[in-house]
Amino acid sequence: MNSRFIELVKKYLEKVNEVKVIMLKDFEVETKEQLIFQKRLPFEKGEFKVKSENKYRFHGRGCHFLNDDFEIDWNFGYDKIWCGVDPYLFGRYLVTEQGKENSISLYNEMKDELDKLVEKRIMYKKLDLYYFTDDWNASEKH
Repeated sequence: MNSRFIELVKKYLEKVNEVKVIMLKDFEVETKEQLIFQKRLPFEKGEFKVKSENKYRFHGRGCHFLNDDFEIDWNFGYDKIWCGVDPYLFGRYLVTEQGKENSISLYNEMKDELDKLVEKRIMYKKLDLYYFTDDWNASEKH
């Protein structure tokens, strides 16, 4: 098992959770459901700048966040889970945060590593996104 890879995935999810706190405040909502149904659904796609310096671009299943400190892109998870790990978006995070070279092989490598974690039952896959089985990231309390 590649513990370094697992730590990188958890760091990615922690970054998304940092953005979650900022995002809920910026959009003046308390839960993911309020954000999705009250703020996002009326606008399927688009870039939003709120009162803060943060910028948001909703897309398909997720959101791209950008401010002066960092940027991150993720797909919303199912139910109350804030983020499901998409191999492509996780790879893009590694490019910006870890200095990896962006390529199709990076996507394939991320997908292969995530699939290995599914085989070992450390993660599971639902609707093409990956989640840890220990549920440490599922709570709205993060």
